[in-house]
Parts: sequence; structure tokens; C-alpha cells
Amino acid sequence: MGKKVLIIGIIVIVVAALIGGSIFAYNKFKNKKDDNTVTINETINIEEYYGKRGKITETERVSFLIKAEDLIVGMMALAPNTEETPFSENDMIKFALYVAQERYSDMLESKKNYKTGEYEYYINPDVISSIIQEFFGRSDIEFSYDSDDYNYSSSNKKFIFNQDIQKTLWYYPVSQETTEDRIVITVDSVYINEDQADYSLREAKYEGRYEKDKVDSTIKFIYNTNGYLVAYQYVGE
Repeated sequence: MGKKVLIIGIIVIVVAALIGGSIFAYNKFKNKKDDNTVTINETINIEEYYGKRGKITETERVSFLIKAEDLIVGMMALAPNTEETPFSENDMIKFALYVAQERYSDMLESKKNYKTGEYEYYINPDVISSIIQEFFGRSDIEFSYDSDDYNYSSSNKKFIFNQDIQKTLWYYPVSQETTEDRIVITVDSVYINEDQADYSLREAKYEGRYEKDKVDSTIKFIYNTNGYLVAYQYVGE
């Protein structure tokens, strides 16, 4: 009887040890997985990988980078305000006009302006409304025929637009702060040399491999909880 009790006791101890080990291993794996959702890595040389100095989930990083090109172009239309600035309706329209020209210039109708000798794009308001909905979640913007901020032709019922869009910067997301009512993503506006080797260009654009002196400015993009832009702020380096 005593021997049987001893064997049962040993079995109980072994089972408990296995369960405890499994729980420990699971927690260790979970913590490791959680750690991988932020970019900070103590083995990274932050001077070389300056874009890795903050914390941001990989999901948000990738999501931002997918639209980085459009954001660069759209922000060309707006003043670099150093105070938190909500996007006005006019800001949204100007932002969308730049994005429309950059995205769809090969497909847009264009006509020669005989006064300037330059070709101008004729952009359907539906295109602008779609871009505004995509970035700002607004579908109630009305366009004015006599606005000084953009040229909306009453006779053509289209925007007449042409800007010299030259991209010398790239946005790289550095950190993310999330509260109950908004998400703030801080990005570096980085000088990019398109003539540099392809691998170096990719490392700078997608892996944050650039040095501090390559940063033109740092910008906060403020989103609501639905992921739409509501405000921005230039904060310097």
C-alpha cells in the first residue's frame, strides 16, 4: 500500500512539473511574441538605424508604409505647421488633388492652357471625393466654384489642376501612441537619394536604415480610432 502511494505521489509530481513547464514555456513564447510587435531592438545600432529608435507595432508600420507615397504627395499641399493642426475641408481637397495627379496622371484628361502653354489636368470631383473618403473618412465635402485654394471649373464641372510634384523625401514611421480616441504615428521625413544603390534605398525606405542627419523634419500624423486622418503636427527633428 505504501509503495502504491509513493508511485502515485511521484506521478502527481511529474504531471505537475510538466504542466508548470508548459505554462512557463507558453508565457515565455507569448512575451517573446509581444516583444516582436515593437521595433526597438537592443542589438540595433540606433545611429545607423535611426528609424528604429521608437516603438510601433509591425502592423501599423506596414499599414503606414503602404500609403507613405500618397501621404508625401498630399502633404506637399499643406503648410508645415508646428502646432497640432486639424485638417480643414480645403486641406482635404488640396491633399486629394495632389494625390489624384500623382496616382492617375496617365489616365486623367488633360488640355493645353493657351495662356501659359502648359497642359492641365481635368479631374472629376468623384475622384477627389473618393480620395477624401479613403484618407479622412469624409463623404460630405462640398466643392466651391470660387475658392482661392483650388480651381473648380463651373463650366467643366471638374477641377483644373497641375502641380510640379518632385519627391525628395520619404516618410518612415518611428513610433506610435494609442489612446481611447486616437492614434498618433510619428514619422521621420527623410532625404532619399534615388541614385543610390537599390538595396540601400530599400533599407532606408522600409527598414529605417538612415542616420539622423538625413532627417528633414519629424511629423505627427493623428488618426481617429477608425484609422482616418484628423490632424498633423511638425515637431522638428
